[in-house]
Amino acid sequence: MCAIHLARAFANRKEHLEYAAEQLRMADKDFPFQAIACCGVSGIVFASPLALMLNKHLLVVRKAGDKHHSSLDVETSFPSYYGEDNLDGKQLGYVFVDDLIETGDTAKRVMNRLSKMGQNRGEPKMTYVGRYLYSAHQFTSFTDDTIL
Repeated sequence: MCAIHLARAFANRKEHLEYAAEQLRMADKDFPFQAIACCGVSGIVFASPLALMLNKHLLVVRKAGDKHHSSLDVETSFPSYYGEDNLDGKQLGYVFVDDLIETGDTAKRVMNRLSKMGQNRGEPKMTYVGRYLYSAHQFTSFTDDTIL
């Protein structure tokens, strides 16, 4: 099912990304966030350019058992991971970007893993502020999120 949503999004990728960026700029006013989180191919191909467009950090949460290119559970663009900045314990918000939520398991796993950030030195504490589903072109704030 993910491949269908990804194909539709990429058929008009410029329009989809611009629309998503505009929705998230508006959401950022009421629900400030500094990062975009994603998981898997269907998340990263949309989240990565979106993070660049919005000048936000990127959090890539690995699927369970996925150790293809890294031993880290979460890859980030935070400078503190590279010794350039100290985000130790700083509270940062994130939006989870994916194509759809079917059972909520992926979103719950991402939220669970990111809730543990801040326990290691140099890590910020991450707070879920909402999700953006690019197949539905919809932002949902944490206050209205009934799936999670």
